[in-house]
Amino acid sequence: MKYEGNVPFLPLRVREQFSGIRKSEQGSISILILGFFFLLLTLAFVLTDLATMVVAQRSLTNATENAVMRSAQVLDRNAYYRGNSGVSVPLDCPESRLVAMRELDLWGREDGSIRRPEISHITLQEFICSGDTVEVTTSGQLTLPFALPGSTLERIVLKATVGAKSRRAN
Repeated sequence: MKYEGNVPFLPLRVREQFSGIRKSEQGSISILILGFFFLLLTLAFVLTDLATMVVAQRSLTNATENAVMRSAQVLDRNAYYRGNSGVSVPLDCPESRLVAMRELDLWGREDGSIRRPEISHITLQEFICSGDTVEVTTSGQLTLPFALPGSTLERIVLKATVGAKSRRAN
């Protein structure tokens, strides 16, 4: 290999390939690198928003499960002591609804590690109670940590539906 010029570590063949670059093309690699940087930055923002949505959905589902489990424990004493309920435990549906609403309210006011701070306006959307079965649907608004420029997507409504059936222990 023959070395020339003031850049001794580049072989002559490599320098000859790059010597054909015109002055108008110099610096174009900087624009390409800058474009890739912004693409990676946007991808990081989108992935952060997606991860936030997944964790918030799991948190809302946990709150809904908690409300369902509490409301599935409200016993209809009159039906239970009459003895005609079979293997299931009859539920007091109006009281079950109140218990579920109280539980969601307590969860919404929680400051600790249970509730995600990005979720707000948690509401009971639907409450279905039929004898020994309870189904609860909740919703909450999620505020995304990063709003992409030019995007109107800043808040997302998440929903969770959970059901439970009460049974007697044998």
